[in-house]
Amino acid sequence: MALLGLAIAVLPWSFAPAGAVEQDEKSPPKPLPEKVVSVWEEAGAQVGWMRLGRYGYIEFQAEAKPQFGDVPAFQFEFEIEFLREGVLKSLPSPPGPFGLDLNKIKLADADLKELAGFKNLQILKLSGRGVSDAGLKDL
Repeated sequence: MALLGLAIAVLPWSFAPAGAVEQDEKSPPKPLPEKVVSVWEEAGAQVGWMRLGRYGYIEFQAEAKPQFGDVPAFQFEFEIEFLREGVLKSLPSPPGPFGLDLNKIKLADADLKELAGFKNLQILKLSGRGVSDAGLKDL
């Protein structure tokens, strides 16, 4: 059965980042290293922040300034309808906690296997167009 929409907290995580991201109580999180960002951008990803929105949904913010509790994140654009096989697997894993918004592209169960190498992935947001319950087991 295909899932209509899904947001997953991949690792134990909350929007109050106690221990999730090293920052003091008033400081926004640090951005991802430029070297990592440039490779992801070349693959078609947009860099930004993920946070808990006003109505309790996880949202990606590209233009917003980071706030306390945000997690640095990537999102693939609408123009990329499908990711080529191996693209996610080839991208460098950020050195600290990060989020990934795949909500705007079509995925298959096999695509989820490529996420296994991202040990610091804290938030995964996706739509189940092509993703089944069985495919989620690969996470």
